[in-house]
Amino acid sequence: MGSGGGQVENYEDEWATANTDNHSVLRYTPTSLNGTPVPPPQRINASDVPAGFAQDMQISEHDIQGAIGMYAASLGAPSNERSGKAIMARQREGDVGTFHYHDNLNRAIRYCGIVLIDLIPKIYNSARVIRILGYDGTPGEAAIDPNTMSASQKMGVGMVYNLGVGTYDVSLDTGPSYTTMRQESAAAMTEMVQANPALMQVAGDLIVKAMDWPGAQELADRLKLTLPPEIIQAEMQKKQGTMPPEMAQIVNQFEQALQQKDQLMA
Repeated sequence: MGSGGGQVENYEDEWATANTDNHSVLRYTPTSLNGTPVPPPQRINASDVPAGFAQDMQISEHDIQGAIGMYAASLGAPSNERSGKAIMARQREGDVGTFHYHDNLNRAIRYCGIVLIDLIPKIYNSARVIRILGYDGTPGEAAIDPNTMSASQKMGVGMVYNLGVGTYDVSLDTGPSYTTMRQESAAAMTEMVQANPALMQVAGDLIVKAMDWPGAQELADRLKLTLPPEIIQAEMQKKQGTMPPEMAQIVNQFEQALQQKDQLMA
């Protein structure tokens, strides 16, 4: 607070709490200097941020972007580009400039997978059913039993796995997430259906399944029931693993040989 001499001495309590309490009025003692009334006490506003600091912040921001190779246009901000191809080219340029970050991250993820491969047989050392997630995030179950003689063995209607048998490695593939690819595939399939509406009769369930809105899965299941019989039959054969008789005989002979080998080892 700025004040003239002797203007607030009689009301110090009011002025001392002026910034915390909501006083209806702030009283003061009028004062004159050489016959001229002195203005009442007024609040002194805080000084603004110096212009040099603001300019230095902008320069630092540009230096950071230059150091990492990604500018605002690479993140989708408006720039001089107008066509979609030019915008995508600018974004790819930013991806190339930051490739070493993704590459080092992939190396770390792969090494983590190698460590897990070594630890998993030691942790899962008893028969159990574990929960797994598919590529698209769909949950599932897998039965494991360290007492089986082979890495995988069919028991009943499912497969049982022994994680301690065999040698495993880690394969890492980087790219868009499943959600991103699903959105891109939905947009591409929608354009194809607009160009050729007959595709809805043979692939309508796949097109709707790729869309992200409530009820899409239910509608896709209903559309799947309306597919042509030959497509439904082919899907059932694929799911059941149907194969030619000659190939089925070879597979059966191979499975019998494995069973005999397991019995001899036992």
